[in-house]
Amino acid sequence: MQEQGNQQLRVSRQVRIRNPEGMHLRAVNLVIQLARRFQSSITVSNHNLRADAKTTPMQLLALGAQPGDELSIEAIGPDALKAVEAIVRLIENRFEELPPEG
Repeated sequence: MQEQGNQQLRVSRQVRIRNPEGMHLRAVNLVIQLARRFQSSITVSNHNLRADAKTTPMQLLALGAQPGDELSIEAIGPDALKAVEAIVRLIENRFEELPPEG
């Protein structure tokens, strides 16, 4: 979804957690590092819980995102579309984790 009003672009998209460990500490740190590259405010939601994507790891870990959960990524600001696309890509790519061997 994409809206624009008062020069503030609002973009949101759903993405499913596909890696077997869910959103663990290393994954959360990758999301935070990526989110901090953008000017837009970015929120990650899981079920009824929301967290600022630029915050501390504990807030994102508190979302309890497990494999199969569908997260909502929302950004508001001048680079909202790029921010959402980048975070969704990171999650879709299983937080850059290698597949298990075997």
